[in-house]
Amino acid sequence: MLGWSCAKVGSPSGGSSDKTPPRIIKSTPVNYQKNFEGDRFQMTFDEFVTIKDLNNELIISPPLKERPVSKLRGKTFILEINNELRDSITYTFNFGNAIVDFTEGNPLANLEFVVTTGDELDTLCLTGELTDAQTLKPYEEPVLVMLYENLNDSAPLQEIPLYIGRTDKTGKFSINNIKTGTYKIFALKDANRNMIFDLPDESIAFIDSSFVFDPAKTDFSENIVIDTSLIAEFVDSTIFSDSLMTEFVIDSISGDTIMIPREIKYALHVNLFMFTEETKIQYITTKERPEKAKVVICFNRPQFDTVSITPLNFEEMPGAILKEASPFKDTIVYWITDTTIANMDTLLFKVEYAVLDSQNLLTTTADTINLRTKEKKTPPVSRRQRKEETATPEKVYLNLQLNISRNGTMNLNSPVVINIEKPVKNYTFDSISLFKTVDSVEHKIDYRHTVDSFTKRKFFLHTEWEEQSSYRLFILPGAFTDIYGVSNDTLDIPFTTQSFEFYGKIILQTGKDSIPYIIQLLSDKDVLIREKWIDQAETIIFDFLPPGSYKLKAILDKNRSGKWDTGNYLKKIQPEQIFFHPEKLDLRSNWDMEITWEIH
Repeated sequence: MLGWSCAKVGSPSGGSSDKTPPRIIKSTPVNYQKNFEGDRFQMTFDEFVTIKDLNNELIISPPLKERPVSKLRGKTFILEINNELRDSITYTFNFGNAIVDFTEGNPLANLEFVVTTGDELDTLCLTGELTDAQTLKPYEEPVLVMLYENLNDSAPLQEIPLYIGRTDKTGKFSINNIKTGTYKIFALKDANRNMIFDLPDESIAFIDSSFVFDPAKTDFSENIVIDTSLIAEFVDSTIFSDSLMTEFVIDSISGDTIMIPREIKYALHVNLFMFTEETKIQYITTKERPEKAKVVICFNRPQFDTVSITPLNFEEMPGAILKEASPFKDTIVYWITDTTIANMDTLLFKVEYAVLDSQNLLTTTADTINLRTKEKKTPPVSRRQRKEETATPEKVYLNLQLNISRNGTMNLNSPVVINIEKPVKNYTFDSISLFKTVDSVEHKIDYRHTVDSFTKRKFFLHTEWEEQSSYRLFILPGAFTDIYGVSNDTLDIPFTTQSFEFYGKIILQTGKDSIPYIIQLLSDKDVLIREKWIDQAETIIFDFLPPGSYKLKAILDKNRSGKWDTGNYLKKIQPEQIFFHPEKLDLRSNWDMEITWEIH
């Protein structure tokens, strides 16, 4: 949402502090100097100060071609501008937390020094908040918020902005002392610090329409509708409180700090939603060999086509390597079964994969990767330990990881899950038995099994559980054997099932405007529990829920892709909207929670 409102000068600061920061007792020129023609300014403090990380903390709006040079002489800080300033424009120097006292390190937070090269100070300002488009949480990392006079879509990709500000840890920002004009608003997580959107993984936010900063041409009685989700409203300064219309400056004669009325009369407040575009640029992000017999290659995005991996310093014999791909084909794992190859210090591969050329056509590129095993340091072994290990070598068994523990409790709506660390060569479900105990007598029960289609290392046992009943899972030795010939040992796991009364149920009735949406049920830690895609108003039941706190999230799935889709700046596509139910859902055992949600 967009709205016109007043804002305090400077970037938003954190909470109040008991420590006293440095105080300016004199400055040349005075703050808010008009008709400025100098090439430097200096500030004298009431105590010795030091400058910390000025290159990152100092934000200059409009930006300068070259960074100023700073000096400290006693208690006086000097900033040499060394740039030709534009005519009739107001410059704002925000020092962030760069100026701190010498003894305690207390910062003079968000000090702004303002001068104008014209007869009048520019008095408009932009304020707002930046949130993550997927979570709607404040974007904690610093982000540049920029205004462009050039309204062409290519401006953020080719030139630096006219005005600039930076978000704080709460996602809030302000850009002050803006002149009347029409501007494009754009935010950038500037990875290479050049104030240009020129890297595919730089996160951005933008407003679709340009905005006219001109109070004289504004009708305060009307809203300007930009989109169904974006509204801009101009507000006259007469409604501002006196506390927001004052500023601390240095008196040019006495040198004392005094309070004068602010000249800012209008402000635009915007909400920006941060996202990273889906890139079509393909490249390898990770190439590692965590174990002698394991090679991992990760790409930045799903593959356009088949990936070819060719050994360069060994001959690949049939069955020597097992290839495993992730569901989105952005990660490939090679399991090396040949011990001669696995024991080599270095493995060389040529990786060939498809990329898009400048004409947006598929072509093949190749990378050569060199992989060595990271040696793990082993603790020293005593002579006695070495003798004992030689005499009685310990047999190695295949480790099976299950979602049920001995004497544990199984959820009524869950299968038994068996995870195996390495690829399985052979398995037999004839060696796996499931028993139910009735009146102290065990009865063998039927189950059906499924295998994960991607890794072949995850197995599921499905059956109809009865509540508060005793069961036993029995797995014979050799039920699973991995590609290295290692088999499991005997597993005998007694367990019980949960009672129906333990669970709660959330019954959600979506409103008439609930199409199309992806409705997600999240834990209080934002872990996805279940989701349902809907294209009409309906009742959604989330059952078999353990007592606890839950959240409801809705994704407006405009393109009906069945997933959240990011935005695209040049196509003027905003990331798909996210909505959260306004209340936390505290669910109790044996309780049906009925909710009606008009999503907006």
